[in-house]
Amino acid sequence: MSGEKNLDTSFIIALINERDQYYSQALDLSDRYIDQPIAITDAILLEIANSLARRYKNEAIEIIE
Repeated sequence: MSGEKNLDTSFIIALINERDQYYSQALDLSDRYIDQPIAITDAILLEIANSLARRYKNEAIEIIE
């Protein structure tokens, strides 16, 4: 797919964590690409789960599902 966007761990973490230095940028980008197809690898999902497990467990589960 030519219009497909790739997500990375730092984007997802910034989107969840309002105290992240990139939160505002991530929020702006998420609004811009809300109706676009995305691609995310199993490795990125694992990184997200590991990064968020302690403080944002429920959010991590929701995003991964």
